[in-house]
Amino acid sequence: MKPDLKTILLLLVVFNILQTCVFILIYLIDRERRGSREWILWSVSLTVGFLLILFRNAVPAWLFRPTVALSNACIIAGHLFLYVGIERFLEIKPEKYFIIGITGFFILGSFIAMVVFADGNLSSTVFYLSLAMIIGSMAVSLWWKSLACIRVSARFLATLFFIQSGTLFFRSVLAYTGFRDASFFEPSAPQLALFLAPLCMGYLWSISIIVMLNHAKVSEFREARVNQQLIFNTHPDAVWVTSLSDGCIEDINDGFTRITGYEREDAIGKTSLDLGLWKNTDDRAQMLKKVGEKGLSEESDASFITKEGAVKHGIVSSRKIVIRGEEKVVAVMHDITARNEMENALKASEEKFRLLVENSYDIIYTLDPQGVFTFVSPVWTRLLGHEPEEVVGKSYRAFIHPEDIPACKAFLEKMIATGERQTGVEYRALHKKGYWLWHTSSSVPFFAEDGSIQGFYGIDRDITERRSLQKNLEMQATTDELTGITNRRHFLSLAQAELKRSHRMKRELTLALIDVDHFKEINDSWGHGVGDQALVFFTALIRAHIRDMDILARFGGDEFVILFPETTPEHAAAALDRLRTALERTPFDSVRPPVALSVSAGITGAISSPLGKEGGDTIDSILFRADKALYVSKGAGRKRISIM
Repeated sequence: MKPDLKTILLLLVVFNILQTCVFILIYLIDRERRGSREWILWSVSLTVGFLLILFRNAVPAWLFRPTVALSNACIIAGHLFLYVGIERFLEIKPEKYFIIGITGFFILGSFIAMVVFADGNLSSTVFYLSLAMIIGSMAVSLWWKSLACIRVSARFLATLFFIQSGTLFFRSVLAYTGFRDASFFEPSAPQLALFLAPLCMGYLWSISIIVMLNHAKVSEFREARVNQQLIFNTHPDAVWVTSLSDGCIEDINDGFTRITGYEREDAIGKTSLDLGLWKNTDDRAQMLKKVGEKGLSEESDASFITKEGAVKHGIVSSRKIVIRGEEKVVAVMHDITARNEMENALKASEEKFRLLVENSYDIIYTLDPQGVFTFVSPVWTRLLGHEPEEVVGKSYRAFIHPEDIPACKAFLEKMIATGERQTGVEYRALHKKGYWLWHTSSSVPFFAEDGSIQGFYGIDRDITERRSLQKNLEMQATTDELTGITNRRHFLSLAQAELKRSHRMKRELTLALIDVDHFKEINDSWGHGVGDQALVFFTALIRAHIRDMDILARFGGDEFVILFPETTPEHAAAALDRLRTALERTPFDSVRPPVALSVSAGITGAISSPLGKEGGDTIDSILFRADKALYVSKGAGRKRISIM
């Protein structure tokens, strides 16, 4: 049986229509996903292009060439839409000059081939070569610029693109040399392969893109879930999540256990009424009523009974949320038992007040309207070293870091202006031994008989440990765990700021990409542990040969990047050349025999826009040129520095 090429073309049309529907559905599900709209346009353009191919032999002779040109243009446009979608999905700015160049090459080449020379082979050469360049560019981006979280699926799609690009380039060579397989609709094996290839490749591309989208979604979900769980469990207040339909508790945080005494196995699957958590069940009913009417309930006072039977007072805020299509209520209870006890004790008697403050872990103090201490609890001595008599009679300014005084001043002024309780001001307090500790205060004004503010009652808490934890978390988010230098994400943020400064001040800015030569051989020969030691050793040498103002980061694996502010590419090359010499003189001696490391580097300088005009380099364009320069160094035998 002879192959039916028209049937294959019809299948291509049907496949692209179905593909269009799939990408429209993906867009409707996730409108924020970059690239979805362009992939819809890709599918639509290919549908139109293959329809024109299917019917171009059915049009009058005088319309044949325009139909051919239009079908080729639709297919080229579709692949350009695919290119833009891929770049946007990878969060890369599409190269407009590449798009303009390909479009110009195709239009001008097709015009010369079809109008000037009337040469179908030359027209096919232009068409196949244009497609090969577009698809090859997408393959390069997917292979080298994809994020680590989607690298497997992205490189699989890149492999398909490389194969298709190579095939199209080969076809362009055949067309240019004048080789003709057969007439357009002659049922031959080459022609069958010509139309089966886009059908098969289109199917593989679509599946690969959907897999890559799913891969990215799963990675984002996992990251969000880990962060959510970290925030959830480190929150100091009691947090619990219940189903709105039946009121059963579905999750609690560590703060809930610490405050109420109920472990997860005690609470999950039960309602707060089952636990006997509310001292007054009307408080729960009122909270749920507000949530049902407004979607949230804010700062309601309530009393709770712990697992041990103790009564605690808290401020409860709750909000309705939707998880997996089911309505939930997330409630947060801030334990104010100690504060209430303090206020009640103050009202009851001075003796009870003193008993409370002397046994409190936090500092309790009073200030006059001018900010002078009139009382501090004895715990001040334990936390900050000063005896109470050394503090009373002095302004709070004497114990606050100069940089934090404006915030504390604003805190007191707001309390004076509103006459209401204020919470959460953070500042550095001076220890008697001369070092600073992070503290936070909550204060409430008290009034004279005439209604004027007589002073302030306050609670001061040491949060140094919490701030240290926050600092460590920030360090983990911005620092490479192995080498201790800036990581990729933080570097891009710093580099963006430096680039803006370079453009604004019209000053030199140079970027260098560095690769340790044959690093894989170290891992293969001595293991990844030794490889990690080599990277730490290499990082220390780099630090010793750059300035404090230069920004060093690890991009991943054995790839490093250095940003040299106010430095020309030639001076940066000189610094890297000194690094190469140091590597030769200082071998890595954690292995026997010691190994002399060497590097390949690519250097480029930022290009600023002309005075008074928009434009100039972006971080992506600088990294792209540096990567090309690094590629030149590797291609020339490594152990080289190339400037581009």
